[in-house]
Amino acid sequence: MKVNMKQRYLYITGLLLCVALVACTQKEEPIKPGLPEEGEVIPEEEVTPEGEYTYIFNLASQDDADSEGVKTVFGTKYVAWEAGDKVGSYSNKSSVASDNVNKSTDVTIDGSDIPHITIRSGVPLSAGDMVYAYYPYSSNNNKKEATAVTLEIPRNQVSGSADAMPMVALPFELTGSFPSYQNVEVGTLQFMNLGSVIKLNIFSSDSAYQGETIENVTFQAGAACAGTFTYDLTAVNESSPAAISVSEETDVVVTGRATVGSSKENGGVFYIIVAPGTYGGTYKIRTNRADYSYVSGSNREYKRATIKPLNIDLASTNWTAVTGYDNSIDSPREFAAFLAGTSSSDKGSYTITADLDMTGYTITSASGFGGTLDGGDHVISHLSSAVPLFTQNGGTIQNLVLDETCSFTPSSNVFGALVKEDIGGTYTSVKSAASVIYTATGNITTCTMIGGLVGYSNVSGGSTFTSCSNSGTVKLEAPGYYHVTLAMGGLVGYAKKVTFSSCINSGPVTVNAWYGDPAVDTSIVDLIGIGGLVGFIYSSSSSSSISSCENKAQGVVTLNHTDIYQLSSGSDATSVAVGGVCGWGTVDMNKAYNYAPINVSCKAANGNAQNIKKYILKCGGVIGVIGSNSGLASCKNEGAITVDYDGSYRGDANNVNCAAVGGIYGTAGYNNSSPINYCDSKAAISVAGKGKVCVGGIGGINGKLIRDRFFGSGASITISVAESYVGGIWGQVSQNSSGSYAQARGCQVEANITNTTSGWSSMGGLLGLWNAGNTGSDLFFISYDSDRSSFSGTISAPLSSASGIGFLIGETAGDTQTKNFGKSDDKILASGSIQRNGLSLTTITSSNIENYWYGKKKGTNNIYVEVQ
Repeated sequence: MKVNMKQRYLYITGLLLCVALVACTQKEEPIKPGLPEEGEVIPEEEVTPEGEYTYIFNLASQDDADSEGVKTVFGTKYVAWEAGDKVGSYSNKSSVASDNVNKSTDVTIDGSDIPHITIRSGVPLSAGDMVYAYYPYSSNNNKKEATAVTLEIPRNQVSGSADAMPMVALPFELTGSFPSYQNVEVGTLQFMNLGSVIKLNIFSSDSAYQGETIENVTFQAGAACAGTFTYDLTAVNESSPAAISVSEETDVVVTGRATVGSSKENGGVFYIIVAPGTYGGTYKIRTNRADYSYVSGSNREYKRATIKPLNIDLASTNWTAVTGYDNSIDSPREFAAFLAGTSSSDKGSYTITADLDMTGYTITSASGFGGTLDGGDHVISHLSSAVPLFTQNGGTIQNLVLDETCSFTPSSNVFGALVKEDIGGTYTSVKSAASVIYTATGNITTCTMIGGLVGYSNVSGGSTFTSCSNSGTVKLEAPGYYHVTLAMGGLVGYAKKVTFSSCINSGPVTVNAWYGDPAVDTSIVDLIGIGGLVGFIYSSSSSSSISSCENKAQGVVTLNHTDIYQLSSGSDATSVAVGGVCGWGTVDMNKAYNYAPINVSCKAANGNAQNIKKYILKCGGVIGVIGSNSGLASCKNEGAITVDYDGSYRGDANNVNCAAVGGIYGTAGYNNSSPINYCDSKAAISVAGKGKVCVGGIGGINGKLIRDRFFGSGASITISVAESYVGGIWGQVSQNSSGSYAQARGCQVEANITNTTSGWSSMGGLLGLWNAGNTGSDLFFISYDSDRSSFSGTISAPLSSASGIGFLIGETAGDTQTKNFGKSDDKILASGSIQRNGLSLTTITSSNIENYWYGKKKGTNNIYVEVQ
């Protein structure tokens, strides 16, 4: 491809200017060579879509051997192109200008070592057409004409990167027409750098400074040296290369990593891109040991398209070192110093004013804190630690962010990434994506409390969490070892009293161990509690609260005990409580949602059921166990519940201590009169193993229910256990009291319930076992306002010939008692089919409902049903 005379003139002029520039400036080195090369024809590539024309332009190649075609690294003289750099281009094809405005194209570097770009046009180009280009491409120019592009020298830069270098190409005039719909080589674009580069060479002749890690450099120019500016692409030429007008930024901050060298020859190099100009100003260098500040005694001129070196000796008397910190924390070193020097007597207010890359730093936990720490939403990254940020906290921590590059490997089994022990702190907009993984190296014989943010909230007055979140893994990893009492959650492990508002967990919460013994070390926690948000909440005087909080789909809750056969028997019933939001809690919950799967595996290696009273599973989609005087309102579960359980307790004739699994909760307190109302479960429940389990679509055992629902395309119950009580609402009602503590009003079930084994079962669409001692004065399964109690679905237990399988109620107990379900003017709605005792599937009708609504019954049972 030949170039025309106009191009030749421009190229020769450019060469002469470059030669003169090098001769006059000495230390100022050109970033880009001046001459383009005639390109070689590039083979035709894939045919482009019809209506689009493609033209290949070579880019000015580099003569500098150090550049190696990598644009994001400064060589000794040049900044070279990198494959994938995005170039913006225009043509002046006025007839269809909209097809030729601000096209984005990637730089390609292939085996020819000649960088090139492919410019696409909606119309064919021909002789006389002009092509303009600039770097880096910006969508801000989408509505601009070619004569008014917006470019930028950013204030925040990365050392060693040329992405902050704006460049424009000399206008290119086409000298011929080209074939349609194919890649053809047109010529070479000569790009011109618009900025200047300060090359800092940081060293020290004093060994006391050598080896310090440089983290960032700030150049405070005192005049506009960075920011956005406009540039007329049509006006670019070699003789007037363009002084640029930069907006309001008067300083540049460059981050990176380098080591203070021992001499000029091996210093730590940082590059700062600035607008051409004359500056004095202040240089500030931050290392892992100190801040260094130097005020320039004279101005230096920085010309376009040059690299100007500046040698810096930190041992010089011109530099002032500052090692402490004030109330503003803006470096990793200052943050580490703040933590190491902070105690419970500190009531001050501190603010983090910059992102903190903690690479290479080892922190010492603050022994305590009583003031305010505001993270300013700045990100703490690359922190790896065996200790938390704070051992104890009673102050306020807000707007603090730990990103996914942070990780904690606790040296103690009481641990939170943020705080080990809370004593009444307030937490607002604290966000952690850090992993917290405690790996046991032996049996864990003391109580374990682990949270993504806080391990142990040890104050009766309560702690407060507002708009906080965790997305990191929280895990107890103890394969081959046992643990004792345990509280573990995505945000908090254990709390005496706590308020959660608008908090989110999306990190998996996992326990993997040989087995757990919830009857050992009960000084603080007297069970095993695992939850997506919090493991265990207990207050003897008043309830805590969880409102508008979520456990997202990624916050999978997993309990894996590989051999509960190792457990010894105990005389006291003790829970193993697992919940999507909370494991065990005296807590009022409003709009608490779980979307994550819950996976529980509690197996006996000998393959038999284990009759262990102190190991009784309580698992719920939202909460495992609801403590006394605590209620749920407008809560929801959409996470599938999968349980494989070999535990059981058969020594209780009233089944009060039976294991329980529910779509919303496992077990409600036996004297709990607080309602569970307007809650929805939409998830599949699957329970297998050799154990004895009560399973309900809403609750496993007991509860005062108002207008709760088990429904949706995913709602179902599948049972494959040795013994079970199964119902669409409850598995069992076992309460020797009136309906003040156990009732279901306006509750609705739309789900299929299946028992796949010949194991003994009481199973019904609403209830598995009615085992309460109430009299006929109490009414159950009646309506609430206009919502009537109902069941719609299929009951399937084809192999359970000796079981109590009913369409609505599996079994009722109490020889002398009268039980009333529904009323004559408030009937239960029913529709669906049933298969039981080896018989074929039967559709329920108004004529056969009397034969199928129950499986077994004792005493007088009155039920009022309307078949739909």
